[in-house]
Amino acid sequence: MYYSTEEREAEYQEMLKFLKEDRDVIGIVQIGSGVSGYNDVFSDIDLMVVVNSIDSVDGVRNHIMQYFEGENLLYSKTFAFTEHILMTINMLNHFLEFNISVMTVKDISMKSKMIRCIYEETGEVSRKIAALSEAYEKKESLDQMWVDTFVYYSLTLFREFERENYIYINHILEDLRYYTRTIQVENEGKKLHQFKAFNTLDETFIKKYLDTYTENQNKEGLIKSFNKIKLLFIEVVGNSETLSLGEVLRSALLKTEY
Repeated sequence: MYYSTEEREAEYQEMLKFLKEDRDVIGIVQIGSGVSGYNDVFSDIDLMVVVNSIDSVDGVRNHIMQYFEGENLLYSKTFAFTEHILMTINMLNHFLEFNISVMTVKDISMKSKMIRCIYEETGEVSRKIAALSEAYEKKESLDQMWVDTFVYYSLTLFREFERENYIYINHILEDLRYYTRTIQVENEGKKLHQFKAFNTLDETFIKKYLDTYTENQNKEGLIKSFNKIKLLFIEVVGNSETLSLGEVLRSALLKTEY
């Protein structure tokens, strides 16, 4: 049985209490959808646990893993995210997932706007997040290279259709869909990093996007899929405040009539 919102909150508060009692923990940062109230009942809990020194990272990670040993675990994993950041993933039997990384203040990074400090001892954590937020606001946008790459991949499809290389064609089409939906995510002002809540996107976009898939895995069916992706891409780029096709790229893309 899946967990309820009340069970999630109870588990969350228990974890915070446990972490605060660890003398090596100087800060706790929440990231992901939980910062703004969770996307839905199925959203997991993502935390960054900040420790007082690099020597404490491994010990706190082990302490967290010990905490979950007493729970009814469905899945558990721990690994080094980077040289100085350790990650734990623990999914309980009612499918509530805790993703917890352990690091020092120096190693805190920001991948989306969904981040907040929920506990700290010295103020270091808040200052680091404030500095990262300022830098993030200045750089968070998709690069024009995304448009160039979409056009290039579209042009390379010609030879793959001639080769009847249908598996690789599907691979390219998925790349084109990725570029298209990511630009749509930016257009709607949502976080770019590890975005998964595609069900919250504009309903008209969702319908057009899903319509790009085909059951006919032959040349005719895949060409129809590509043409739908292409038109949707042109539309989302046209709605972008940061990206543009330009006359040269638009002309090249419109010539891809296979």
